[in-house]
Amino acid sequence: MSSDKEKIIKIFCKKFLDLEKTPNSFSEILNMKPDVLKDCSKENGDKLKKYKIIQIRHLVKIDSKNVKKIVKETYINEEQIEKWILVAQLLSRAWKKRSLYLKKSKQKIIVLGLNNAGKTSMLESLKGKTKFGDITNLPPTKGVEIQKVEVENFNLMIWDFGGQEFHRQDYLKNPEEYFLHIDLIIYVIDIQDSERYDESLEYFEKILEIIRYFKENPYVLVLLHKSDPDIRQSVDFQINNEMISEIISTSLSERNFNFELIQSSIYNFYANEPEFAKSFKQFFGPDKIANTVEEQVSLLSEMVIKLNSSIIHQFQELKDLIKVSNLKGGDIINLKTSNRNSTQPPPPPPKKKILQEKKFNRNDVMSELRKVFKLRNLTD
Repeated sequence: MSSDKEKIIKIFCKKFLDLEKTPNSFSEILNMKPDVLKDCSKENGDKLKKYKIIQIRHLVKIDSKNVKKIVKETYINEEQIEKWILVAQLLSRAWKKRSLYLKKSKQKIIVLGLNNAGKTSMLESLKGKTKFGDITNLPPTKGVEIQKVEVENFNLMIWDFGGQEFHRQDYLKNPEEYFLHIDLIIYVIDIQDSERYDESLEYFEKILEIIRYFKENPYVLVLLHKSDPDIRQSVDFQINNEMISEIISTSLSERNFNFELIQSSIYNFYANEPEFAKSFKQFFGPDKIANTVEEQVSLLSEMVIKLNSSIIHQFQELKDLIKVSNLKGGDIINLKTSNRNSTQPPPPPPKKKILQEKKFNRNDVMSELRKVFKLRNLTD
């Protein structure tokens, strides 16, 4: 038996089977009785015989209609049967997809959520894009796209999962292609889309179940996205935020995942100016209200007035700070202009930092992600 085949068979035995001796082939496993599957008792195995399910391979082609019938007549838990079917399907295609089971040295960070949750916009912001027109009207992600995000100490390769329903169904039907060897999950929920909370939470639950069944142990970062500055003080936002946070925290705690919940927004740069953030959304956002030239000019004028007022207010605060500092004899802020006639040579350009591929641990990644989220003004 080849070393790769032996490794993969051992992976399956450890994760999904109760066997004293390691089999020599996948065919040998598929010919075994269903009661060698974890959580499938001999009693359940005997019940399945009535439906001509005598070997594990017979589970592969059981459809949802037959599952319902078996559940109704045998009282076996439906979720349990679906897990046995999943294992049978994984076994049937394990050798063909063997490369997916062999651990790779690079980190794997996946970003998931429903369509329109703001996943790709958030990733573009993480990459340093600051033009709102570039990050607020992006086309939907097709399938899975791998994004490269440069942080201070290394490059992160992030898998951006498209959130349309037909893509989500594919991820769940072929989980070995997407949910093996995960280091970090970033799950994005659109906190403003309350009508889709149930849909998003159901999808999240299914992902967590698959990951737990695969015995994966990634860190989970949940972004309560679109927590924009102009809505954070509203009663609806605070109620929804508390409700969603409690549901997610309970779900992750019960499954013993290490996790963190963070409020995020691409408009967080204007956290201290919620009205200005609101104007930006109206001008650049997907639901922009300024469509005609007249409306755009009017809204831009309003934005400039708000920005000018904010700058004057902040400048006055700076003057007051300098005045207080002088009165207390403390450090004085030096606002000297540069000497244009200086004969000193200009400083040499900074050396370009080369990001090296290196081994890292999960804490390093989380630390770097927190930094870059704050640096890009996605979180407070």
